[in-house]
Amino acid sequence: MKKTVLLLCISLMLTGCIAERPTGLIEPSGEDAAADDWCSAYGEWLYKCINDEKNDFTENSAFSLYDINNDSIPELFISEDYCHAAGCRIYTYDKYVGHLGEYGSNGVVYFHPDTNYIYSGYTGQGVTNSSYYRLENGDLKECASFYDNKGSLQKTGYRINDNAVTKEEYEQAHKEYMGGYKKELGRDFPLTESFADAALMPCSDWKEAYTKLLYSLSETEFITQGGGFSVYDITGDSIPELFIARDSVRASQCYIYTFDNTVKALGEYGSYGNVVYSPKSNLMNTYDLHQGYEYTTYYRLGKYDLFEKEISFFNNLGGAETEADVQYTINGTDVSDKEYQSTLEAYKDENSLPLGLDYKVSKEDIDKAFEEYVNNK
Repeated sequence: MKKTVLLLCISLMLTGCIAERPTGLIEPSGEDAAADDWCSAYGEWLYKCINDEKNDFTENSAFSLYDINNDSIPELFISEDYCHAAGCRIYTYDKYVGHLGEYGSNGVVYFHPDTNYIYSGYTGQGVTNSSYYRLENGDLKECASFYDNKGSLQKTGYRINDNAVTKEEYEQAHKEYMGGYKKELGRDFPLTESFADAALMPCSDWKEAYTKLLYSLSETEFITQGGGFSVYDITGDSIPELFIARDSVRASQCYIYTFDNTVKALGEYGSYGNVVYSPKSNLMNTYDLHQGYEYTTYYRLGKYDLFEKEISFFNNLGGAETEADVQYTINGTDVSDKEYQSTLEAYKDENSLPLGLDYKVSKEDIDKAFEEYVNNK
């Protein structure tokens, strides 16, 4: 789905692109690939990243495909890891794979479809350095840089393009660059051959695509004995979503995919390998309880195929030392116990469905899952 660029009218300090990152050109083979062969080029590059022992990718590495300049050819984002220091490597394609550089932190960058900016930020010791980039003529051009040290012990300062600004100017400029939505890029697909094939190889329908992916995963150790998958249409378009859990432990989230010519990622959510879907409200919710801290978030599928947060709940009832320390919040705002409970109760649905662990990833269960889904539609 291509996005319309919104031209921003902001201060002279922020207009134009002020710097350009060097571009390293990387050919995946001895000859330039055909202009319409980005799938093969990216596939070859991903396989090289997966199998070359010289690369420093880990079992936590991942990748995304997303078109950030509306040319119908997606860019490739490879996340080194999800730790704080890990960056996201960005590649583009024009007869060959071009390396645009390494950006972000926690293995991700963010794309703002409303403004066509890539956001890259890093925070350390209370200092945040961030920039907004646009892909133009094969290069990522830095259009604005931001700095603040509000988390440090030093006197707080704000800078845009190395010019001192007020807190209000700083926050307003961020809002104008961010737009209304943001898409996290780098961690849609685990960096494995199975997911590389699923993301790049077109299939005739969802059943063929999901079967190929799950069959391939069944022959690897990617999914543990505690993991599994579910199939359920939560968007009402007659194409079921695929929910994959690597494990059922608390730290294991649920990967959610849909089908549009190839397998497409919708995100990674939840804990204990699953998410919960309410057919009544058409909302998906995630739940986590850790050391007495309880988190519940409800999402709805919105613009740009992103799960947008509908509402979030938090309480520390099980972790507070005294009654006076107990905190209840809704969307980050403190509320009373009564308001918290009544609002949360209104969202609960006793007919909600846990998704992610209905079937084991064996060929027998894969065939069974799709047969049952088709027969029960």
